[in-house]
Amino acid sequence: ESFSLPAYSGLPFSRAMQLVDLCMLDIGSLEFSYSVLATSALYHTESEAVALRVSGYKWQDIAQCVRWMSAFAFALRERSPLQPKSFHGVAPDDAHHLQPHCVDLELLGRAQDRLHAIASGGLRDSPDPAQQTVAFPSGL
Repeated sequence: ESFSLPAYSGLPFSRAMQLVDLCMLDIGSLEFSYSVLATSALYHTESEAVALRVSGYKWQDIAQCVRWMSAFAFALRERSPLQPKSFHGVAPDDAHHLQPHCVDLELLGRAQDRLHAIASGGLRDSPDPAQQTVAFPSGL
C-alpha cells in the first residue's frame, strides 16, 4: 500500500492559524468548539468548499461561527498580509510549524469594534443587502 502526503503550502496554514489566534483572544470564541473554529478559519482563508470537504461539517454547522469570525478576518485583511518567515536551520517547507503569533490587542480591539458595529446595525455582516444582521456572542 502506498501513502502519499498532500502538497500543502505553509502560508495558507499560517494565515488560518493567525485568524484562530486572534479569535481565541475574544471571549466569544468559547461559544464554539475548536473544530468549528478551525473550520471557520479555513472558510475565511481558503474557501467554503475546502472547509466543508476537509471537516465533514455542513454549512449550517459552521454558519454562526463563520459570521462571528468575519469581523476578525476583516481586521486581519486590513492589516498588511502575513509574510512567510525564514528560520535558521528550519527547512522552508517546515517553517509554518513555528507559529509567530503576530496578533495583538490593537488588532483584537479593531475586530471587536467591528463586531459591535455589526451587532448594533452600523455595519452589515454580509455584502448582500437582503441578508439580515445576526446577533453575535459579545466580546470582552
